[in-house]
Amino acid sequence: MNPPREPTRCATAAGPSHRWSWSRIGALAVLLAVCLFASGLFAELALWRAQVCLAERNHAGALTWLNSAAWSRPHSAELHYLLAKTNRRLERFSEVQRHLQRATELGWNGADLEREIWLAQAQTGQFAAVREHWNELFLDAQSDGPEISRAFVLAALKQFRVADAMRVIASWKTDFPQEAEPYFQEARIAGVALRWQDAEQAFRAALQRASKREDIRAGLVEACLKQLKFAEAELELRPLLKRDPHNVAAQVQRAECLVRLGTLDEARELLQAILARSPDHCPALVLLGQLESGASRPREAVEALGRAVALHSEDAEIRYQYARALRAAGRDAEAAEHFRFREEGREPLLRLSKATTELVVAPRNLALRYEVGELTWRWKSHDEGAVWLLTLLELNPSHQPTHALLAEHYELLGNHDKAARHRQSAGLAERRE
Repeated sequence: MNPPREPTRCATAAGPSHRWSWSRIGALAVLLAVCLFASGLFAELALWRAQVCLAERNHAGALTWLNSAAWSRPHSAELHYLLAKTNRRLERFSEVQRHLQRATELGWNGADLEREIWLAQAQTGQFAAVREHWNELFLDAQSDGPEISRAFVLAALKQFRVADAMRVIASWKTDFPQEAEPYFQEARIAGVALRWQDAEQAFRAALQRASKREDIRAGLVEACLKQLKFAEAELELRPLLKRDPHNVAAQVQRAECLVRLGTLDEARELLQAILARSPDHCPALVLLGQLESGASRPREAVEALGRAVALHSEDAEIRYQYARALRAAGRDAEAAEHFRFREEGREPLLRLSKATTELVVAPRNLALRYEVGELTWRWKSHDEGAVWLLTLLELNPSHQPTHALLAEHYELLGNHDKAARHRQSAGLAERRE
């Protein structure tokens, strides 16, 4: 083996020369960056990179580049326009308004700003304001397709225009295959139509694309429960409750799974804990009443279901459960009244199911929409019925029967001002105390 050779003078001299070269390069890079910053070229680069990020729907990246551009060009109209767009995508609407105002003052293109206003209105549910602009928005969707599609679907579903919503969802899924939202909306529509197997499949497709979204997982749990898949529902509830142990809706659903799977003592303990914190939680009261009825504990069932009836006396199904508990407790005379109410509601509830199906085909049929709202309000849920009635007023603000029923609704809630306004719109005489 040859001994290592001593480095030559030339080789040893290269070390310091090499280090000095890199130092000079670093200094030149810093100098170049300072020059770019001072000349405004850095701001141009940052604004361009922000536009690229927006086109790729990388909103966090866009915001980073825009914040960088703001250091050297805080009074740029383009900067504030892009900040408005980015914050709108991120649903920070107070920031949107501020930046749109500044972009207007600095002279940005009016057509661009008007489009941003329409999109912000659409995303915040101001559907009447954009009713005439949907075609224009879809034809020039740019990279805002998901926001436009979601807003349109929600607007269509609010008016029960399911076919229109489904057409947009189909295009949405094709254009943005990795988006979870179109599958989520498709699942919601399937659930309303009681197609729970289809709903489950769509929820699972959405969850594959957005595994951390709690609303998607909650929807999947409901779809499983409706199909009596209690073990699967309980499995999906675990991550929800791990993330938020105080999620009352998920706790009640877990209690239902435990009841159906035969773990009654644990279910009872969980429901009692829920009601200790939220004594007026109606689903928990109903489930506890059903549990106690099944366990042949009629006195406990009567107590829980009686509290549920006091909260929602219009719900014919809760009244029926209560009547059965009363009869099991030997209180036949009291049970008779509630059995009678349930019997009176049988035909209206059957009609409600049929009318809801008919409304899918004829979403602008005001008489049919009013019938669905009234039947829901009288025999199922005051709150749900009121929602139906309010959507009717969006189609016909002067519909007097709707105003009359809403006056009754708000009077029951003790909101006398709203009740008075609806009575006036219905052409009814003012109530006299």
